[in-house]
Amino acid sequence: MDLLGGLSRDELSTYSWVAAAAFALVAGIWRPARLHWTALGSVLLFAALNAGAGIYVLNHSMTPAGPGESRRSAHRRFPGRR
Repeated sequence: MDLLGGLSRDELSTYSWVAAAAFALVAGIWRPARLHWTALGSVLLFAALNAGAGIYVLNHSMTPAGPGESRRSAHRRFPGRR
């Protein structure tokens, strides 16, 4: 199941910034006395989301199949790749 299939690379980047900023805002309002932990949590969330987006992009950009092709037909076209 491909949940992120409809998103572009720019949207993935934007959503990671928005998620980290929303987390910082909500946690900062909820616990204003612990802003240093909120900042650290936001940075770690941003890093995790960017790592996940990077892995997703790398896994989906390395397939030899073009748009509308299955991987099997791409293997017939490029017999040395597996």
